[in-house]
Amino acid sequence: MNLFTDKIGSTTLDFQAGQFEGNMAMTSHTTDPAKIHLSFAKNVLANTESLATIQLLNSAGSPVYAKNDVLIKIVSNNESVLKIPEEIVIERGEYFNTFKLESQNEGQIELALLSDDLPLAKYDINIVDLSPIISLDLLGGMNWNERIEAKISVTIPKIETSLNGFNVEWIVEGGEVLQNDDKTNSNGVAMMNILANDKDTIIISATVSGNGLSSSTISKTAQILNMPIDEIHEEQKQEMVLDSSNIVYIIIPIAIGIILFILKRTEKLDEILEKIGIGEKIEDIKEKLSNIRNR
Repeated sequence: MNLFTDKIGSTTLDFQAGQFEGNMAMTSHTTDPAKIHLSFAKNVLANTESLATIQLLNSAGSPVYAKNDVLIKIVSNNESVLKIPEEIVIERGEYFNTFKLESQNEGQIELALLSDDLPLAKYDINIVDLSPIISLDLLGGMNWNERIEAKISVTIPKIETSLNGFNVEWIVEGGEVLQNDDKTNSNGVAMMNILANDKDTIIISATVSGNGLSSSTISKTAQILNMPIDEIHEEQKQEMVLDSSNIVYIIIPIAIGIILFILKRTEKLDEILEKIGIGEKIEDIKEKLSNIRNR
């Protein structure tokens, strides 16, 4: 039995076969586009770019290919919150098209989709601006010349969103960076490996940003244990100070002798001695020595 319907809808078909009667519920659908459907993220983060998809569906809610180009106009009730294209086209032979959502501020907007011969479709989109909650854990024995692992974890309260791809900027003071992740993984985790070498404290800071969230910074200080004592260095330092003193004691009399020699050669020594009264005493001493010899 072939049935033909000229309308979309549901009906009940009654039938009789001999002395038997029955009925059957029937629903008719069309293979032509009957409505527009918009797919998008449940929550859109502010200051990010995301994608939305417009599909053509038949009366049964299944995707259906366009028999001709379908022009769809997109209207927003608040363009300061979300930037969207004014219209898109689903080309013949296709059943969907994708466009970009550029969120700018926090808020909720309504998008209206309009097209000829298709019913109006409206959707509410929520744009949120959140700061991530981050924690920083230091793993390891915190011993000198051993590896320390820094683990940063990112969580987003109240909403369900991907934790992958947050930017992580590390700053380390007092240790040697062996390896670090500059983005979080799907679990919102990024790691850094640090070698504790010549400092007794290591300061680790991390700033998390991106994905439309405000940046957050966290810092921790690790106290390094079992630092080596450099006794040899102290002994060398003491020897160096002692040697310097000896050098000073040697240089002083040599310098005095050189100065006296120069003054004698330039005939200024006698003049200086007379001024300070030492010259007369030297002459008296010379005279007494001469008298002793004559005896």
